[in-house]
Amino acid sequence: MAVQELEPLGVVPEAEAVREALQRVLESRQFRTSRRSKQFLQYVVDQKVAGHEHLLKERIIGADVFGRSANYATGEDAVVRVQATDVRRRLELYYAALTDHEPLVIVLPLGSYIPIFKRIEEKAALPLKVEDDRNTALTEEIASAPAPVMPSLRLHTRARITLRMLLTGTGLLIALLAVILAAVLLRRGNESHGRGDALSQFWAPLDHSNKSVLLCLAKPVMYRPTAELFARFNKEYASGLHDKIDQEITPIPFRADEKLQWRDLRASTNSGPAIGGVTAAIRFGTLFGRRNTQFNVRFGDEPSLADLREANAVVVGALNSRTLADIDSGLHFTFIDQDGELRIRENVLNGRIWSMERNAQGRYSRDYGLITRQMSSRTGMFVIEVAGISDSGTQAASEVITSPDRLAEFAKQLPKGWQNKNLQVLIATDLTFGRPSAPQFVSSYSW
Repeated sequence: MAVQELEPLGVVPEAEAVREALQRVLESRQFRTSRRSKQFLQYVVDQKVAGHEHLLKERIIGADVFGRSANYATGEDAVVRVQATDVRRRLELYYAALTDHEPLVIVLPLGSYIPIFKRIEEKAALPLKVEDDRNTALTEEIASAPAPVMPSLRLHTRARITLRMLLTGTGLLIALLAVILAAVLLRRGNESHGRGDALSQFWAPLDHSNKSVLLCLAKPVMYRPTAELFARFNKEYASGLHDKIDQEITPIPFRADEKLQWRDLRASTNSGPAIGGVTAAIRFGTLFGRRNTQFNVRFGDEPSLADLREANAVVVGALNSRTLADIDSGLHFTFIDQDGELRIRENVLNGRIWSMERNAQGRYSRDYGLITRQMSSRTGMFVIEVAGISDSGTQAASEVITSPDRLAEFAKQLPKGWQNKNLQVLIATDLTFGRPSAPQFVSSYSW
C-alpha cells in the first residue's frame, strides 16, 4: 500500500477529489455541530486548493473567517490557534471512527494552518493520530506495511506454522496460544503508548479505579428583578422592557443613583454554572466519553460527604459547597476571600497572592485559575478540581487538562515525577473583550 501526497494540486481531478473528501468530513457527526470548525477547515482547504497558501496566516484567517480587524493583536486573541486545535481534534476523531476506506486524508499539521492531502492507494486502517505531520509516522506506518496485519498473524508467519501442524491437537493449541499472546502484546503496546501521553498520565487513576465519577458543578444563588420592579421600570422609562424575552436577556438600564430595596429582588435557586463552568463540563463530558468513563452530574451541595467517599470526583468551580471547600483546606494553593474579592493564595511564609488584573481602561484584562489533582483526597478518593477567580479562569483551567496539546506543553514545566503525585497547577489567561485566551503556566506544586 502507498500513500501519495498530492502536491501541488494543479490537476482538476485531484482538486475535485480533495473537495469531495472535504465534503465528507464536513457532513460527518464530528464536524456538523461546530459551525466555526467547519468554516475554518473549509477556508484553509479552499485556499490551499486554489494555490493561495500565502493567505494561510493567523492574522489573515482571523480577519477572513472570524471577522477580526485586519491588524488585530494575535497575541491577545487566540481564536485562530484555538480553532485550529479543535479542527485537528475533530479530524482525529473522524478518521478514527471510519469503517469504510477513505481514499484521501486531510491533515492539518501542528504549527501550521496549511493543510496537507494524502491519497491512500489501497484500503487500510487509518492511524488514530493524523494531526501532527512533522512526525512522519502516518506515511511510514501506511507505506511500510503491505496490509494492516494483526500481531497474531505475524506470530504465525514467524513461527512458520504449517498446515499439517495446525490440523493436529498440538498445532491448534499453539495457534490458540499465539492468538492469546498476540492480543496481550497488542494490549500492552497500546497501554504503553497511552502511558507516554501526558493526558493519559494525568487521568490514569480513573483508569485503574472501578468507581464512577461525580462531575460536580456550581449552583449559585442568583437574585433577579421581581415583576413589580419591571413594572416600575416600564412605567418610568418609555423604552421599557415589556417583552418577557427582553426581561430575560437585557440588563435593566437604571441610572447610577437609582435606589433598590430587597423586596425588588427575588432569590433564584434554580440557576446553574456560568459559561466557563458549562464549557468545562462539556469538555469533561467529551473526554469521559472518549475514555469510556462513567460519570454522573451533581449541582451545588447535592453531593454529600458519603457520596464523595464512594466515587471519584471532578469539581468545576471554587465555591460549590462547604463540603467541597473543606477538601481543599490546607493545600499549597487555595482560594481566599480578601477585601470582598476572590483571590488565590500560596500558603507559605511570605506566599504570593494572585487577583484579577485590570488594564488602563479599568477593564479586567487577566484572570487566574487553579488545577488541583489529589490522588487520595480527604474523602479517600481521587479528586480533580478546576476553578478560576472568575468564569474565564475556570474555562482556561479546564482546557489545560482536556487538551492533549495544552497538557503536553504544560507537562514540560511540571515537577519531576508529577505523574504519581498530588499536583496543583496555577495558570493565567489574558482576557480579550472578556473572553479567555490561551492558558499560560504560572506555577506548580507537587507532593
